[in-house]
Amino acid sequence: MGAFSNRLGAVLASASVFVIVLLAVPSPHGATAAGAGARVEHSVRIKNSGAYTVNACIRSKLDGPDSDARRCTGNKLVAQSETITVDDRGAGVFLDFYIQAGPSHKGYDATGRHWCTFSGTVQGAKMECESVPRPAVTQPVPTIIAFDPSSVQDDEGRRVDINLLNLLAWSVSASGVVGILIVGLNMTLQMRRGDMGFGPDQWRQLTIVGISCIIAVAVAPILTFLDIKLP
Repeated sequence: MGAFSNRLGAVLASASVFVIVLLAVPSPHGATAAGAGARVEHSVRIKNSGAYTVNACIRSKLDGPDSDARRCTGNKLVAQSETITVDDRGAGVFLDFYIQAGPSHKGYDATGRHWCTFSGTVQGAKMECESVPRPAVTQPVPTIIAFDPSSVQDDEGRRVDINLLNLLAWSVSASGVVGILIVGLNMTLQMRRGDMGFGPDQWRQLTIVGISCIIAVAVAPILTFLDIKLP
């Protein structure tokens, strides 16, 4: 009987120790629940410097403007101030204010701001809050694609730059012909009028036109000699 009592006492002692150990170890679910319910308080100091009565309220962005969780200053007269704190639950806060016999506003984003001051008159009420630095806006670097004139073609598939060079060559040839015609026309008119002594001027004009035509014609051989290739 004594041996049985000793064994029963040892079993009861072991069970008691096991129960105590289980109670001492915290439950992971309980820790998660406590972490989820942790408060994230946000405080805003409201100061009334205007010639009116103002009532300001802050609330979490997760709550509505008439939520019981919001915190209000109550009616504040001129030169009165108060700091109000609310649990924003990590979502940020909105500021609602009501001016007696004046304008009101709901849903002002006061996240990160810790003071707001009201000033002005009833209809010209102004609210100034702590400025919150905003992240710099980065603009993508513009990419400029190099323009290749040789890739532009007309409706018939011909390169536009080659057509432009052909047009310039034709214009030079036409200009030379027109220059010779003008010099010849001047010589004819002076001869019919009987003007004498204009020979050197006529020869100078004819020489200028002739040299210009020679340069225009010699463009292709010059480019070939200098090994300059057109696109």
